[in-house]
Amino acid sequence: MAAYISDFIYYLQGVGVYDYVLPFLLVFTIIFAILEKTKLFGTEQDGRAKTNINTILALVIGLIVGLVTASVVLALVAIAEYRPYL
Repeated sequence: MAAYISDFIYYLQGVGVYDYVLPFLLVFTIIFAILEKTKLFGTEQDGRAKTNINTILALVIGLIVGLVTASVVLALVAIAEYRPYL
């Protein structure tokens, strides 16, 4: 049973979940929560925050941070392979 779980974790690592998906989800959630709480872009007629704008903005920022994080990780791995004794 433990072998199946460790295989699944290695599979997720190989697919890139830890490099792409988790940073995206973390940033998306934090940005979306901040925008919803502060109501930065105004409110609807019933007093709720404008969720459509908040979602799009959090999605864009999350994707940018996710891609930058992944490219930084790939660059660090390439540097570590090239110069292992820094």
